Parts: sequence; structure tokens; C-alpha cells
Amino acid sequence: LPPEAAVAAGMARAPAAWVDELQRLLALMQGCDGEAVRLFAACAADFQASFGLWDAEAIQRSLDDGDFAGAGEALRWVLYKHELPV
Repeated sequence: LPPEAAVAAGMARAPAAWVDELQRLLALMQGCDGEAVRLFAACAADFQASFGLWDAEAIQRSLDDGDFAGAGEALRWVLYKHELPV
């Protein structure tokens, strides 16, 4: 793929590089804060490239439905699966 296609698809990062961002996102989800929607939207392509389509879609679907608890559970699963601190 040309470099611009990789950027459009999102840039994968090592799971450990996501820890601070995912912990902040989880805290926002637990507080039912709409900022979680904006934060996830800003990193969705990179998240998908790093953690996969299924996990990204599960979080996005829950956020689209206003289900912060469901989004938080999906995110907790990602943290658990990749052995990242909660």
C-alpha cells in the first residue's frame, strides 16, 4: 500500500503504548462522559489497526448507542486480553 493508505487506515502501535490513553478513555466511560465518544473517535482508526476490527466495532457500537457501560466492558476486555493495567 502507498504510505497515505496506511495513514488513512490507521497506524498500529504496540499495546503498551496505549495504556495512558485507554485508562483515560475507560475513566470517561465509567463516568458516562460524552468526551469518551470524542476521544474514541479521534483514535478509532489507530485503535482498530492496533487491536483489530472486532474490538473497535464493539466499542464504537456501544458508544453509538450511548451505552457507556457496554463500551467500558468491551474496553476492559481489550485491556485484559493484552495484559494491560486497568
